[in-house]
Amino acid sequence: MKRGLIFVVLLLVLLLAGSFFIVPTGYVALYRGISDSSIVLKPGLHFRLPFQNVLMHAVSTQQLLADGTTEHPYLTLTTFDKHNLHLGYTLLWKVTDPVIFFQAQKTQDIASVLRDKLNTTLLEKLQPYTLEQVLQVNAQNTPLQLTIDKLNTQFHAQGVTIQGLWVTNVTVADAEQPIWLARMNQDEHDKLAALQTQTENLAQTLRAETAAKVSKVREDGQAQASKIYADAEAEATTIYAQAYDKNPAFYEFYHHLQLYKKLLASKQDVLVLSTKTEFFKDLSPARAASQERQKDS
Repeated sequence: MKRGLIFVVLLLVLLLAGSFFIVPTGYVALYRGISDSSIVLKPGLHFRLPFQNVLMHAVSTQQLLADGTTEHPYLTLTTFDKHNLHLGYTLLWKVTDPVIFFQAQKTQDIASVLRDKLNTTLLEKLQPYTLEQVLQVNAQNTPLQLTIDKLNTQFHAQGVTIQGLWVTNVTVADAEQPIWLARMNQDEHDKLAALQTQTENLAQTLRAETAAKVSKVREDGQAQASKIYADAEAEATTIYAQAYDKNPAFYEFYHHLQLYKKLLASKQDVLVLSTKTEFFKDLSPARAASQERQKDS
């Protein structure tokens, strides 16, 4: 009798102990209550009926990785310009409706389905891109955002929300690496040649513009000098004309002296002329005597 009572007490203790459970922080628990309705339990200590099944899942942000490990292999991708790539990524997702999520989880592994859909969508969005565009996909963000939008549309009915997606690694398939490196070297060589041509064209343009500016400055200077010279000549002519009007004889005499100066400047020149010519009239003794008599009178 005592043994039976002890057994019953132990059984009740075990049942009572098994009726309490803890939901850890960052998790939710789901079980059906007495009215057969689904109840979501938040983190903390809770009570359940004996042998009642409780589903538990993290509701904090989860990571879905493709990091090249056996469990998380890279995604294989062929780009628009025929490069075979291994693509690594990180996807952040979260359970936002535990009731719907647990119901969907009964029939399929949501994480596995999410990975399959993600790989299919990424291939669809990235295959039209070139290798260079794929390498810059995080900065462009457009194909990744389109992938997030499509996955959110598909998994809203499973109580899941996609929060972010990043490409973490892009490598070329081993068999293609020599070809890829050669192509990259050629691309860099072509870019350098194009840059050199552009630089030479720019230098020629600058030299031509500088030469044109120098020529313009020279032409303007010559035109200005010619104008100044012409103005000076005109002013000198005016002064000579005014002097001639005041004393024609003196002006004629001064004019002859200037001619003598020009013609007789070189000591090596020989000029044979009669002193009685009109040219030497100002140097003749008769002319000098006449001028003296005019002064005395």
